[in-house]
Amino acid sequence: MKLKRWLLGVMLLAVALAVAACAGDQQESVPNEQGADTVSEQAEQSSSGDAEETKETAEESEMVSYTDVFGEQMIPAKPEHIVAGNFLEGLLALDARVIGAKQVHMRGPYLEGLLEGIEDVGNDMNLEKILSLEPDLILLDDSSTEPAVRDQLALIAPTVTLPWLGMDIWEQIREVAAIVDRQEEAEAWIEGFNRKEAEGRDKVQGWLAPDETVSIFRVRGKDELLAYGPRNVGHVFYQSLQLKAPAVLQELIDGNPQFTSELISMELLSEFAGDYVILMVDDNAREAGGMMEVIESSAIWKSLPAVKNGRVATVDRDIWLPYQPLALQAQLEDAIRVLSELQGGA
Repeated sequence: MKLKRWLLGVMLLAVALAVAACAGDQQESVPNEQGADTVSEQAEQSSSGDAEETKETAEESEMVSYTDVFGEQMIPAKPEHIVAGNFLEGLLALDARVIGAKQVHMRGPYLEGLLEGIEDVGNDMNLEKILSLEPDLILLDDSSTEPAVRDQLALIAPTVTLPWLGMDIWEQIREVAAIVDRQEEAEAWIEGFNRKEAEGRDKVQGWLAPDETVSIFRVRGKDELLAYGPRNVGHVFYQSLQLKAPAVLQELIDGNPQFTSELISMELLSEFAGDYVILMVDDNAREAGGMMEVIESSAIWKSLPAVKNGRVATVDRDIWLPYQPLALQAQLEDAIRVLSELQGGA
């Protein structure tokens, strides 16, 4: 309702200005000959300037068709003022101009120095804030934005919604590139990351025996333990570095290539734990009586080969939780560092 009132106000203001301009024209006296020449020259210059401005405006405002999860959308051919409800890192990797994003997507320490000029629009996509930024494109995913909010955002600027679970990281960046007309930049970024992956594999495969396994867990709250697969948190370990998962986890992966995580009980920890164990620990799990205390005091944890051999590492959640291009770069570097440090054992 507030948005509609704002739009109505803008329309009324435009009408009022037009009426005032007409009244001014009627009151203006007829110029003398010298004045007429001057007006003619000014008109000619104005016409030339208007033509250039019109050309630039036309280039900026050229619209193209794009089909998202809701159907055909008309979007700018070359958007320059983007609000990112998601896919911020893909846009940054492509050097696209982002003017607003959710705070939750801007907290990765690896993003330092890349967020200048990008304003926080709130994790719930604050409509008034986004309206004030005057975006020419809003980019969303289909899992974190309510349909009603999406409909209101579409009143502010052309809005594109991409599937979150329906695409892997490479499909994501290529699709974002297609939207912002930066396909060449996307392929160059992917090629560069592939080189880094190959270099990383050369390093770690000399450290781990072919049959050694790696597990990644997230410890959360008072009673939650999640084991991760090859999407999101496990991407770098299982896809980039091509390390081996424990057998029980591999069965889940074989059944679903997009497998993300499994909530497991303490009784299953020994089955899911590999020769190397990587932990992400939420702050609430570190509190007294939290899940980390439960794990570390248990006989199951103390009997794990990884624990006995000193091959357990804790990593930064803000680096490892995002499933985004720049996060993967940081995760790859961090994984190589962690595995290198663990070679010393107990």
